[in-house]
Amino acid sequence: MGAYLDQPITDKHSESGSSSMAHWGAVGMQGWRCGMEDTHIADKIDLPDGDGEGLLFGVFDGHGGQEVATFAKEKFTKCFIAQADFKKKNYKDALIQTFHDVDDNVKYEEYAQDTGATSCVVLITPK
Repeated sequence: MGAYLDQPITDKHSESGSSSMAHWGAVGMQGWRCGMEDTHIADKIDLPDGDGEGLLFGVFDGHGGQEVATFAKEKFTKCFIAQADFKKKNYKDALIQTFHDVDDNVKYEEYAQDTGATSCVVLITPK
């Protein structure tokens, strides 16, 4: 059987939200894997200099386990808004640096020697 079940787990876990800019929904399903390895963020953030609210969405697709995906979920938003480039409204570079910082920090976790995650994150601003 290995990393797969004989039958998929098809229970779906849903989440939704809204802001002045958008309505969103997210659904996760374990499927054939022995454990759910994926997670996501859907965070409202305050943009610098009173520029309003931003939306940060991300999917963290765990590889070989959920630990790195969960680490990214717990750290990504806080790390992003702490970036100097975020505060300067240079969001592209802030996102890039956040990926590097999360990666640099997770490598110290013992579980990260055998697992990982692929991630996709987007920031939506009023502009």
